[in-house]
Amino acid sequence: MDAQVVENLSVTLASCKRLEDKLGPAIGGYLFDMSRPEAARDYFQHARIAGHHAGNPACAAYAAANASLAAFLRGDTPTALDTAAAARSLAARTDDVRLKALAEQMAAAAYALDGQYGPCMAACARAHDFLASANGCAANSLAYWVHEGKLDSQRNARDRFNRTFVDGYGFCQVQPSHALILDKDINEAAHVLGDAVGYARLSPLLTPELHTTRALMRPWENIKAVQELDVQLHAYGLFQAAEAPY
Repeated sequence: MDAQVVENLSVTLASCKRLEDKLGPAIGGYLFDMSRPEAARDYFQHARIAGHHAGNPACAAYAAANASLAAFLRGDTPTALDTAAAARSLAARTDDVRLKALAEQMAAAAYALDGQYGPCMAACARAHDFLASANGCAANSLAYWVHEGKLDSQRNARDRFNRTFVDGYGFCQVQPSHALILDKDINEAAHVLGDAVGYARLSPLLTPELHTTRALMRPWENIKAVQELDVQLHAYGLFQAAEAPY
């Protein structure tokens, strides 16, 4: 490790600290990217409390939505559902349609984790409805990055998504696979998830989601499409038999 690396780390940590001071526990997002959802949970919980004490429902809703994502990545279904419900309730007190869509997206993910296909699809539909209202405009939205391409489970919407946003595009691939598994369309689910494998190598945040979704395919491990998916996972070093969670 040379002096330049040390300097770069120092600048990065200083930047994180400034964000922490200005915005609250923003470092929770960095912990997500480091595949440490348990640590991120504590930061987002602190943010929820700070938003509540400040009387700011938008900030509290955003923190609750991220807390739901942290629980989803840990496979903690009750917490994912509860914090998603809190995010929806808080977002409803704002005029931010993108924030409301984000809350619905987190609710859809939590429902998928709980095996509730109907509520999952209904939450996805509500997210689209929010974005369709006022053409998805929301000045200074905390969830400025939420749009139809991120939420839509249809392939043509994923094709319109800007693939340079690796995390966003990857989630746009993985989350529809959840719904397809619940709908018992395993061949398509395996195909969609396979499209996300290459992106998981570029974004550590996607790896646990990919593993969680693959675990749902256990009853269909002998299907050709699933076996081909496993070959892809092996090829990218994302699925090692001795360590596989499925």
